[in-house]
Amino acid sequence: MELLKEENYYPKEVKDRVEWILTDQRRKYQYLFSKSKQSAGEREDMTLQEESRLSYYKKIAEISTHKNVVLVQHIETKKIYVRKDLTVYDRDIYLDLMVYTSQFFPGIYECIESEGTLILVEEYIQGQNLEEYLEEKGTLAEAEVRLLVSDICEALKDLHNRPVPVIHRDLKPSNILLTADHQIKIVDFNIARNYESGQGSDTVIMGTRKYAAPEQYGYAQTDARTDLYALGVMMNYLLTGKYPSDEIFFGEMEPIIRKCIQFDPDQRYQSAAELQRDLMIGEGARQANMGDAGHGGRIGTRQQRYADEVAIGEAKEGSRMGRPSASGTKTDVQGREKKHPLLPPGFRTGTAWKALLAVIGYATLWFFGLTLTVDDGNGMPETGLLLCANRTYFISIGMLCIFFWFNYMDVHRYLPLMKKRGWKIIGYVLYTVLITVAILVILTCIENR
Repeated sequence: MELLKEENYYPKEVKDRVEWILTDQRRKYQYLFSKSKQSAGEREDMTLQEESRLSYYKKIAEISTHKNVVLVQHIETKKIYVRKDLTVYDRDIYLDLMVYTSQFFPGIYECIESEGTLILVEEYIQGQNLEEYLEEKGTLAEAEVRLLVSDICEALKDLHNRPVPVIHRDLKPSNILLTADHQIKIVDFNIARNYESGQGSDTVIMGTRKYAAPEQYGYAQTDARTDLYALGVMMNYLLTGKYPSDEIFFGEMEPIIRKCIQFDPDQRYQSAAELQRDLMIGEGARQANMGDAGHGGRIGTRQQRYADEVAIGEAKEGSRMGRPSASGTKTDVQGREKKHPLLPPGFRTGTAWKALLAVIGYATLWFFGLTLTVDDGNGMPETGLLLCANRTYFISIGMLCIFFWFNYMDVHRYLPLMKKRGWKIIGYVLYTVLITVAILVILTCIENR
């Protein structure tokens, strides 16, 4: 090993490779040593060696609203890392991630426990999380969501298929980083846990409320299907900007979302591989129907693949609505009849009670519109073209507002204010006023001809 200190003795590539092997071996040794100490019941405190290693990482900036997450720089290598001081954690999870690395998770370089705090030094990843990406882009096209979630499934297959499966339990857009070349990285394993066969329920109830599966509230033990529930919520959120409890996306991915978020885990997808297969089957059918099957494989760079698929998806979004599956059936993976997006709001899902309310609502609107009377200013009722114009005005405003409010044909995707969650209320008011004024102007012009 002394030979490595002689700067010109070995080529740089050889020295880098040896250094990587030594670092990997050191990680594995730390992992096995930590596990042996824990099994012996010894209390973990920071050693002088660990304290010395941490002293090489100097804080250079805050990168989170949480004061326990900072950007640090190694004083010798000048490389940038992220340091996290965690008070809620499972050290075994991070030790596993430290030893068994993956392209889908940040590399972990230090994992040190001291006085009830776990100190992590992680790889610094340049990019943005999906929450930020959604704020910038607005709701995403189905083609892009399929590819993003397929990559997340690939990462979950790594976690769920380990000898001791790892359940993340907090999958959400802010915990998915997207690099410049569209590679995903799953972060924040603070509440992740190992699956324990035979356990009735989790000891501690944790998770983000909108994304947490029912079993995270104590109904049963969390397992791989818990993460798939969160993925279903995430897909809906990326496509609509809303949670399933507020609005379910309608389109080709709706049956996949509904299957993911079933209350009973046995009714959901049973593995990430199963969900990934349905995502890619749908994407393959879409490409075949558009005569673009050449893009179907996972070839080329990620950035090219995403650019191609998003461009195709946005250009063909309208033609995909309501198209039958590749098998020619009109049912989804659960055997339910698919929506009919061309039908007016209330009839698109085929749900009986919604259709009944829609019939009552439309009948009421048209009844009042067709029986509307207008005075001419002298107490006499209007007749002829003026009466017809007023009745048309009343019915048109009602119908167009309904179509707008219920996002008919995904019209919100094309209206700027409706893409940003913080502006949606203003958008609803503004576009309703614009619809009313536009119809009034059109009818006024017709009357004056």
